[in-house]
Amino acid sequence: MGIPIDVQKDMIWSARPDGSIALRINGPDDEPVEVEFPPRMMSLVIAEALLTTQTASEILERGGGRVEADIEELPAVPATKMALAPSTFDDHKTLVLEVGKAQLGFTIPDRSLAEFGRLLLQLDKS
Repeated sequence: MGIPIDVQKDMIWSARPDGSIALRINGPDDEPVEVEFPPRMMSLVIAEALLTTQTASEILERGGGRVEADIEELPAVPATKMALAPSTFDDHKTLVLEVGKAQLGFTIPDRSLAEFGRLLLQLDKS
């Protein structure tokens, strides 16, 4: 079992003068651990975190637990760029979001993407 930490207090992210990204984790009694990443590697870090979250959510749901997000409490991350790319899955496209130098792709079914497009057009008209 891992050591419980306060994500906002004990996990400190910072941008270094050389452009690298540092993560410092402060445990309750241990020496802090610090890891550095080049900006482009953050895509892999974020993807692994999201894939692990998906697996954990599936485990919770199988056990009868509910995984629910309060939309008002979700952190908002401003994207630098956005693009649509082909997907390796049939009838899907990949939505690519870029934040700084990190890029992350989300595979979305074509039917969901079409509905998303309709919603965007409705927002544009209001």
